[in-house]
Amino acid sequence: MLLNFNLKICRTLVYREMKRRKIKSFLLVFSAALVAGMYTFLFLLGNAIEGAYLLKFEYNYGSSSHIIYKGMTEQQAESVKENPAVKSTVSVSEIGTLTDEMLGYRSVILAPADEAYAKSVSSVPEKGRMPSGPEEIALDVYTMDSLGIPREQGTPVSLQWMDREGTTHISDFVLSGWWESSANFAEACAWITEERAEKLCPGFQNKKTENRTVGVTLYQPENLEQQAQTILTAQGAGEIPFSVNSSYDQMNRMYARIKSAQYYPSVFLVLICGFLLLYNILRVSLPEELQSYAGLKMLGMTPRQIRKCFFEQAWAVTVLSMIPGWMIGFGIHYLVTSRMIEGMEENPALYFLSAGPFILAALCTAATSGLAYFSFSFRINGMLPADAAYFGKTMKRRSGKKGGWKGDIV
Repeated sequence: MLLNFNLKICRTLVYREMKRRKIKSFLLVFSAALVAGMYTFLFLLGNAIEGAYLLKFEYNYGSSSHIIYKGMTEQQAESVKENPAVKSTVSVSEIGTLTDEMLGYRSVILAPADEAYAKSVSSVPEKGRMPSGPEEIALDVYTMDSLGIPREQGTPVSLQWMDREGTTHISDFVLSGWWESSANFAEACAWITEERAEKLCPGFQNKKTENRTVGVTLYQPENLEQQAQTILTAQGAGEIPFSVNSSYDQMNRMYARIKSAQYYPSVFLVLICGFLLLYNILRVSLPEELQSYAGLKMLGMTPRQIRKCFFEQAWAVTVLSMIPGWMIGFGIHYLVTSRMIEGMEENPALYFLSAGPFILAALCTAATSGLAYFSFSFRINGMLPADAAYFGKTMKRRSGKKGGWKGDIV
């Protein structure tokens, strides 16, 4: 007895079917694109909401680094950098802190400008520039407003500050740049040049001076408190005070996930609506499909090959719908999410953009299309060829009498 194992022919049949019934194929792809767009929007929105809460925790912490060590020597900073768990480090040498009473509880460190460290603590001038001349200084807006300093380049600035030995000084500068900041930042920076720092505090770059603040980024941040202590022990750095990024705290991350999870139940609604939409488009062509597959069964097409044909159709519809679906979903996300997440200069749709939501949307769209095609094929696959042909003709006659369809969508 000869058995039919040819599955490659199924792909050819699917291609000819979609080419012959162009309107039906277009409606299926268009509907799947709408479904993919809704999946994409929901997953992007949930991802952005979670990211916004984590960013808020990080913003309150005041640094993008996972761990911040205080009072290190240069040698200790270098030893921490060599730890295999450490991905990168940024550091700055503090020469003192501003002591004006108008600053209140805030601690504003006076330090030579370091571009990498400034980026990690969101302290890069948005107006003007970093100091380049020996008399220049860059400050955050909150500090400037507290001290009554006008927002204008070249403005004379007189600051009272205290060095690490506890001696108070008054120094004059010229404003070179400034950046927006928040009152939530308990610690801020005032940037000067290395040349001026050496004049104000001779020998501050001594390798044995414990004036270095080091921000550490890890490869796999998990339990940061434990990891921070382990790094110090492994490198023999001794007892160094440190703080850890609150956005990596397990409770904070769980809170962010809970807040974003409220948008995900809508995914099940999209699944149901998408399934019904695709299934009913397929259902319209049932009479013609019954007659078509009845003829193929008579020619020896096996149930396995029929399932393969429907699987290939579902796959083709999904693939053709994904790019327009992603575009629809991202377009809605771009317009809507910026109104839900406020207080960001950059559109949150772009800031929190990642590949994960697009991949999830593709998988869910494939599952929805596959479910619709599987449900549709279940009835056809279970019929004998004669029964399929008979029911196909009967349904076409009944639909013709009611003034409905008289044939397939062509």
